[in-house]
Amino acid sequence: MSSTKCGIVVFAASLLATLAAAQAQDSPATEHKWKDKLKSAVSSPLAPIKTMPPNAIVVLDPGVDPKGEPKPLLRKTDDGTGLTVEVPETVHVHRYFPCGSREFQAQYFAGGPTIVSVRHPFCGERVYVHIDLPPGFPVVKYEGDKIEYKYPEESLSIHFDRHGGVSTSYNGCPVVKKRCKESARKIKEKCAACSDELGVNHFATKVGKEVRDTATGTVGVAGTLAKQSTNVAVTALNLVPGLQMLKSAGQDRAIRERDRGVKLISEKRAEAEADIPTLR
Repeated sequence: MSSTKCGIVVFAASLLATLAAAQAQDSPATEHKWKDKLKSAVSSPLAPIKTMPPNAIVVLDPGVDPKGEPKPLLRKTDDGTGLTVEVPETVHVHRYFPCGSREFQAQYFAGGPTIVSVRHPFCGERVYVHIDLPPGFPVVKYEGDKIEYKYPEESLSIHFDRHGGVSTSYNGCPVVKKRCKESARKIKEKCAACSDELGVNHFATKVGKEVRDTATGTVGVAGTLAKQSTNVAVTALNLVPGLQMLKSAGQDRAIRERDRGVKLISEKRAEAEADIPTLR
């Protein structure tokens, strides 16, 4: 058993012993004492580490710029007849990956062409992934099969598959968020307009129903003559110019606008959740 596992086992045993002693003590005088013991046990060096150390990612600078910035260099071609532009890559060595799900604030990275050196979580071999990072202070997130560099406006992920392969993906957060907000605003406006139209149609339908119910109730009092008059009135109500057109056309248009809005927001949501592959 490794030293880390032994430490976790010892920590768990001490914590259980503290809890058992706490349950055995019922007096208020000892309550504060066992809480202090529990606090000291949780803060002991044997407790599992929840954050990563500052040197979790070791940066190896190519040494071509005194400030560590990416610097283009001109080099002669092999035949000596021309020049080529080359930007030396910085190396990021992830010392503790794979180590489960972790998320921590990394140090400042100058960005530019970068080689990520990491041990593959499934095959155990060290792999070297070529990526381009923006400058800044990213939040690095570890998962079982992924490393993610999270910047305020974008993120870049390295994915590991179970067959030993590696792929990368880029997510431009600001563009997607802006499009989604604009689409949501338009959908909200269309839904409000549809609700207004449906409200008018509901009012027209309700008025027509109340007129019919009132006319039908009058039949039992006025007799056959009133019934005939009622039928004539109902028929005349149905023949009012624009009433049926208002009901049918307004409902159809509101339903079409609602379906169009639902379809549009579904497409935008699918676009926002999709990653853009940038394999190198």
